[in-house]
Amino acid sequence: MLATPTSSARPSTAHAESEPCRAQHRHVARCPDRAVLNALICRGESSEMPMTGSPANGENAHVWRGWQHSVDDADMDILARTAANRRLVADFFDDLDQEQLETASLCEAWTVREVLGHLVMPMAGGLGGFLLKVVRAGGSVNRASEATARELARRPVRELTALLRDKADDHVRAPGVGPMGQMTDGCVHLRDCARPLGLPDDVSADDWRMVLDWLPTGVPGLVPKRRLEGLSVQATDQDWSWGKGDEIVGPSEALAMAVSGRAVALDDLSGSGVELLRHRLNA
Repeated sequence: MLATPTSSARPSTAHAESEPCRAQHRHVARCPDRAVLNALICRGESSEMPMTGSPANGENAHVWRGWQHSVDDADMDILARTAANRRLVADFFDDLDQEQLETASLCEAWTVREVLGHLVMPMAGGLGGFLLKVVRAGGSVNRASEATARELARRPVRELTALLRDKADDHVRAPGVGPMGQMTDGCVHLRDCARPLGLPDDVSADDWRMVLDWLPTGVPGLVPKRRLEGLSVQATDQDWSWGKGDEIVGPSEALAMAVSGRAVALDDLSGSGVELLRHRLNA
């Protein structure tokens, strides 16, 4: 279990790198990302076309029909998985005690409880209020995101998990990352909290396969395009591989966490390419 820092001991973000989830040292990553702002912007500009309801259960079917011209079957599957994982994440947080909630997550800026605040951000606030926070943070989306997550985390956990469940089927367009960005956010942040607590809570292997299919070629603000250049990545728990070069082998979850900047996950991987990836994460 990682040490739990006090709020006064948290690393300063005043001169943070522009890449939101770039690993800062062996164990943690900076996690606020531009997808939050993108989501809020979309809420503000597209409120006349909210994407709500589940395609599986028929709720708000008229809304889903309105989106069918732009959302294909693959995207509908991603949205359904995202909704299911939000409920899974809500159950996870409901089972934690106070000590666990105050444990440092794998995100440098946040405790486990504050990661929950981050996950409900697109559901709990509007664009105007967030932009005001950006101005107060000197124009930094990252610092505004970190501060907003901490602010939301002061609310009762049950209130936040209820919001996560109630809004599980609500989706917004996120330019630059799309539906997979929102799905990946939930998968990775669940493990950002469960790993340091030594808990097994996780998403399915199929979910990790989809995340692994999406990450390797680069994701704005999360994975640099050349992070896996010259590397061959192979899962040991399912039939999945990517790339050519020095080998990195291990469980799907550890592969995805490492590729997304969580260097602690490298300890669960093996192969001649592990140290090269470690160097890139720590560069």
